[in-house]
Amino acid sequence: AAARRSAADGKTAIYVAAANATADRLPGYYALARRKGYNAIVVDFKDDLGQVTYDTSLGFPRAIGAVEPMIDAPALIAGAHDRGLYLIARIVVFKDRVLYRAEGYRYALWDSDRNRPWGVFRTVTDEDSGESRTVQVEHWVDPNLPAVWEYNVSIAEELAALGVDEIQFDYIRFPSDLSLI
Repeated sequence: AAARRSAADGKTAIYVAAANATADRLPGYYALARRKGYNAIVVDFKDDLGQVTYDTSLGFPRAIGAVEPMIDAPALIAGAHDRGLYLIARIVVFKDRVLYRAEGYRYALWDSDRNRPWGVFRTVTDEDSGESRTVQVEHWVDPNLPAVWEYNVSIAEELAALGVDEIQFDYIRFPSDLSLI
């Protein structure tokens, strides 16, 4: 543990969304990090939609349709390390549209007042037609479910085995919408 803390000490990072962590764009981010004096990068390996953004070997993310491989994980890991950059894998945990919808909303945060999965809904109006419709804009899984924890930990364990330097678990909380009160 002390060696890991020491390795992480003094790191300053830039954030790179998965859509930008592609082979043709990464060299520019590596150069930007160096030019600005950063020594680390943070990359979405599981984003706030619940997409696993690399080609995972894990069965469950594949079974629920969560895999959207935008990142070549081995190449990204090697590229960052070859340039002396510390790589932080960001995993969004409880804000997850894909897991929320999986298996008949089994993992969704439940709204007991309405007896349905909880969500944030907004009315949007089409500028051309003037037609309004309600859309769900936030999807949160239940932070109390061990299966949700295990799902995210399995992704972290795989990424650690692949060689990322650190895991950043993000959205480790309940949603902040006041309708839960």
